[in-house]
Amino acid sequence: MTFPTKLEAEDFFGQLRRFSKRLVNKALPGCADASSNIKSYAKGKAKGSILHYTASGNWQSPVKWFNDFKVSSAHVVVAHLADPLAAKLADDLPLVKALPVTVIQCVDPRQAAWHATWVNGLCYGIENRNAGLVKRDGPTAPWRHWPVAKGATDEWTSPAPKTGQAYVATSDTLGYEPYSKAQLVANVMLLRYVGALGGGPLEPHWVLPHSAVQTNKLDTGPLFPIHEIRRLACIDVDEDPATALANLADPEDATSADDLEHLRFDEARGDAKILPEREAVDAAIAALPLMEANIPNKAHPFAAVARPQLDKLGFFVPTPPDPRMVDVWLRRALWIFQTAAKIETTCLPDDATRMSLAARLVTLGLPA
Repeated sequence: MTFPTKLEAEDFFGQLRRFSKRLVNKALPGCADASSNIKSYAKGKAKGSILHYTASGNWQSPVKWFNDFKVSSAHVVVAHLADPLAAKLADDLPLVKALPVTVIQCVDPRQAAWHATWVNGLCYGIENRNAGLVKRDGPTAPWRHWPVAKGATDEWTSPAPKTGQAYVATSDTLGYEPYSKAQLVANVMLLRYVGALGGGPLEPHWVLPHSAVQTNKLDTGPLFPIHEIRRLACIDVDEDPATALANLADPEDATSADDLEHLRFDEARGDAKILPEREAVDAAIAALPLMEANIPNKAHPFAAVARPQLDKLGFFVPTPPDPRMVDVWLRRALWIFQTAAKIETTCLPDDATRMSLAARLVTLGLPA
């Protein structure tokens, strides 16, 4: 798959709508075939995307939740595998049939959904069928599901969902379900189609995990290769995602959070292909003075620490050919993080940001 045209994207989403209606009517009788919990995009189109996990063992539960209840919504639910029933319903829909897993559309891509609070009007929402975080009492104890309850109480007494695959431990007591390679390919394909619908690739610094923009959330977790997905969807848009992701190391081989470093973005592959700067984003930081070309500097010694920490949280801070542009991209990432953390948006790696970044990494079980 190469980057699609706008007409191809319109055709794809038309087919996906027809397919989703058929599947929901067949698999979930009585369930609405789309969500009515929608709004308009602030800029008339999606500029990025927020990636989530469903914290469920199947795709049916989140689809029913999004379509029947006016609490939250997402644009699509991406299943872990291809549903046997779904395959029979896409025989006359070639673009949908080309997806490697089952994808169910709940909200039209031209409308915004309610999936990530303050960025709903900016970003397309993808929910990946995935159990998410699981816990256990000790190294040999059974895994248990950990729903993120209101008030952040640790209520995890129910057995973890039967997903058919092993969970990956990030510590003796915490683990996550891995994503299937086919599921990740489907994410790239969707993001390319969403970008094409708006006239070009999505803005890479706005393709983020849910945890990056809503600090009480943990998804998509450390097993989702956010940087590689972003690279294939927004930068190297003509590279075959199936081939690229097939070469990605399997998270099942990891035994700790430190071992998950192989899932992170390889800067050397993407730095030379950074998309042209977006005027609207540049304008937000144009009035602020650039830091020295080589960071850290006298004014902000925390800058050199902030950059890899932001990277671990899923933010895009590349090394462009012009060293001064590191500061531009760093400020973009800091603005998004500070807005999400509800602290002053200085676009600087100040003390409040340092503490918030460290707290977020601890919450996610990632090394600082």
